[in-house]
Amino acid sequence: APADTADMLPQLERALGSGAVILDRSHWRVIRLSGVDRLRFLHSQTTNSFVGAPAGAVLDACVLDSQGRTVDLLTAVDVQSVDELVLLASPNRGKRVAAALEKVIFPLDKVRCALEPEGASAVFELLGARAAEATAAALGLSVDALPATDRCVVVGEILVLGSTSLSRVHGRGCILLAPAARAADLWTSLAGTGGVNSPMLGGEAEWQGLRGA
Repeated sequence: APADTADMLPQLERALGSGAVILDRSHWRVIRLSGVDRLRFLHSQTTNSFVGAPAGAVLDACVLDSQGRTVDLLTAVDVQSVDELVLLASPNRGKRVAAALEKVIFPLDKVRCALEPEGASAVFELLGARAAEATAAALGLSVDALPATDRCVVVGEILVLGSTSLSRVHGRGCILLAPAARAADLWTSLAGTGGVNSPMLGGEAEWQGLRGA
């Protein structure tokens, strides 16, 4: 991990082992693909197989440039209830990814690509032994109602992804994607009372620290 995040790693690891870590990733970019060809289109433009994927599957996929170099690693989920593929892209690469996808949409392709304005959605990632418990409590659900690993569910206006790129290394986790108007209340509900058993809160620095751990 970078030097400026190394000091926080022991605290993060303790929180992951006995509680939960909640990371605010709302500065990440959200791209939405709609239209009946959306799965076929993304299948042809990334490194993962979207055609034939189970309904509601959460998949990671690389976008490559014309030389085969990685532009970005996306988290993607097809939300069939709204007929959209929702893509989560890196903060500094989302605009480039959206432009690259739009460039290869041909007139006969039944697909539309839209890059959300910055700040339109809140993106919160939860990790750790009690991540599922914290998520369920904030959403008013039982833990059993949460999505299985690599699946998603829609709870009102909130999209719940049952895994994250970090959870594949650091234990079970989930991502909550919500309209910005819900952000403050949702964050407060996730954070709890601030007592000794409350989750550890973080943002980009903590996410980068865990990614490099």
